[in-house]
Amino acid sequence: MNNELISIIVPIYNKEDYLPQCLDSIINQSYTNFEVLLVNDGSTDSSGIICQEYAERDSRFRYIEKENGGVSSARNLGLERSEGAYITFIDSDDWVEFNYLEVLYNALRENNADVAISSYKSYYLDGKFYLRVYSSQEEEFLRIGKRNRDVFLEEFPKLGKLNHDFHCIASKLFKRELLESQKFDESINYGEDLYFFFNLYLKMQSIVYVKEATYIYRQHGTNITLNFTESLALQEIQIHEQILKSAESQGIATFYYLEKLKYLVSLRIEQFPYSDAIKNYETIVSEFENRVTYPQPLISLIVPIYNVANYLGLCLDSITKQTYSNIEILLINYGSSDGSKEICQEFVNRDRRFHYFERENGDLSDARNVGIIHSQGEFISFIDSDDWIEPYTFSDLAEVIESDQYDIISFNREFVKGEEDAIVSDSLVTQVFEGKDAFVQMLKHGYITGFANDKIYRKALFTKNNIQFPVGKYYEDLGTNYKLFLAAKKIYATNQKYYHYLIDNPDAITKSWNEQKFEDMIGFYKEIYYLDAVRSKLDSSELEIAKMFFVDGMTHSLASLYKSNLYKLYPEITKDVKNELKTNKLTFKELSKLNHRTKYFLYRLGLLKGAFHLQHILKK
Repeated sequence: MNNELISIIVPIYNKEDYLPQCLDSIINQSYTNFEVLLVNDGSTDSSGIICQEYAERDSRFRYIEKENGGVSSARNLGLERSEGAYITFIDSDDWVEFNYLEVLYNALRENNADVAISSYKSYYLDGKFYLRVYSSQEEEFLRIGKRNRDVFLEEFPKLGKLNHDFHCIASKLFKRELLESQKFDESINYGEDLYFFFNLYLKMQSIVYVKEATYIYRQHGTNITLNFTESLALQEIQIHEQILKSAESQGIATFYYLEKLKYLVSLRIEQFPYSDAIKNYETIVSEFENRVTYPQPLISLIVPIYNVANYLGLCLDSITKQTYSNIEILLINYGSSDGSKEICQEFVNRDRRFHYFERENGDLSDARNVGIIHSQGEFISFIDSDDWIEPYTFSDLAEVIESDQYDIISFNREFVKGEEDAIVSDSLVTQVFEGKDAFVQMLKHGYITGFANDKIYRKALFTKNNIQFPVGKYYEDLGTNYKLFLAAKKIYATNQKYYHYLIDNPDAITKSWNEQKFEDMIGFYKEIYYLDAVRSKLDSSELEIAKMFFVDGMTHSLASLYKSNLYKLYPEITKDVKNELKTNKLTFKELSKLNHRTKYFLYRLGLLKGAFHLQHILKK
């Protein structure tokens, strides 16, 4: 594991009282392959002597002297002299936990990220440690995991408002190549790390955050943050103005950057009410308000893949053509033996929004679950790899997505036999449902389906409610969506068709039957109908609808047994289905409400088996 050199840069100026604790914490690191550049910035106390002692004791420590020029010049000299593949900074009055390097290095390597950040804790003069306590909403926002560059930069001011981990010098590890031609601005003596890191973040592809406090920031009387002046306040505002301008020029959504600047200006005016220079920034803020841009929530598109080389290119092409820009695409290959892997790699090499994962032993449910785990988006959507979507799908729904009101957004789909089939939609109709009402719509085979590929889900629905697709089961959509509907607060539904559902794939699940398919389908129908956790949420009229749904499902199952001529091969399943239909008998008056009403009518007349038996004879 410890095979790559990490450079630790420690700028030092008159820190004799704190320096030994800092350097001892470095010596005791569990990750041992590091070098320490001790840059003495003209100290007049015994800091230099202490540094020399450590350099003589441990060959990994290198001592460098320079004339006093400020912390930025010291850090720049350290960068210039460093040799490591990775870089981190530790201030000489702070210290780190024994696993500081190990945590950051492992997070960076395991996630193939460019930057790794861990949290820190503050140590005050009263001898106590302080950790930030977060709300549940903040905890979700500061979730452990990886973020791509675009998402992170849109979130950056918001993240910094919650936690200084992302702004300050502490607890970060960088790939060396990011720091090429990158230096600290030596003309800035407050906020220099914020400005440095923002420009560094612009160069990266991804960042990983580990919410573990590995760095200890010492608060004491000489900290610049405790000796704040009007000139420093003005400098702070100017830095945020420059960052806002950079974000604007890079096409990054500026809403949160402007909110941060507005907050700082109002705070500093309150703190320094007689400062005309700070008050002038109210005019600057108003100018930015006229052209503010808003962030798009990241949507993670999860594409499970298994031997679909003939269709995969069309599917992925349709994703690359999306006019909604803030997406990531997770390709989950669960054991393909055709050319699907090679096609995936082509798209990954072509577009950095694509990410490829392999599962040797998995299925559709497992692939979707893996996608959920690795997704970074606030919203997720599932696309089957032999289907494709319209290019304006998510743009059309952008206002709904960005409103942040809905847990599920449901749309419609067109059943097609080939690429030439166009979508034909009815007159546009939209509705809003509470979660239970959407579930009832599914039971009625109405406005909302039980399928997973015609929806956009808020990721938190899965993570907060511990909902996963059932691994090793067919009809996993049926066994998952009812849980999501009942967990959702608000659902938006439109009849607009955006999704091309291919019914001409001979390898599709719907093209064949086996014992497990029957057992799984019947099992999920029973689960939805009989589960106390479901029935307790429904009133008497809704329970009747649930009964209709169940009977319809049992009728479809029995008809499928007869149609496939498998009723003799699976007599126990056939018997079970017939018993359920007998127990939950419908009147002929209720037939009109059934989706498979003709089949149920034939069943009640004792003619269902005969109808399919005749069909088999005629085929011969």
